[in-house]
Amino acid sequence: MNIEKVAASVIDAGTAGYEIYLETARAMDAIQERSSGMDGRSKRDWVLAYIKSIIVEVSENWQYWSELLIKFISSAKTFYNIVRTDR
Repeated sequence: MNIEKVAASVIDAGTAGYEIYLETARAMDAIQERSSGMDGRSKRDWVLAYIKSIIVEVSENWQYWSELLIKFISSAKTFYNIVRTDR
């Protein structure tokens, strides 16, 4: 994957719904801090379940929002891993 594709993915994800992504990032931080025994997919599923439970309107269009959230979670985790590895 080249830089342009990564940047376009992040920009697309960010413009689709800033508030829901910010809340998703907060949920990702929460599960990261207290879930040492969970694998990545379990963490992702927990974040998705949390977001779905707090936003009523999203549940009406869950397929659309879950696809965007999966894209965002994957991108955010990739960048987190890059930053964490560079230390």
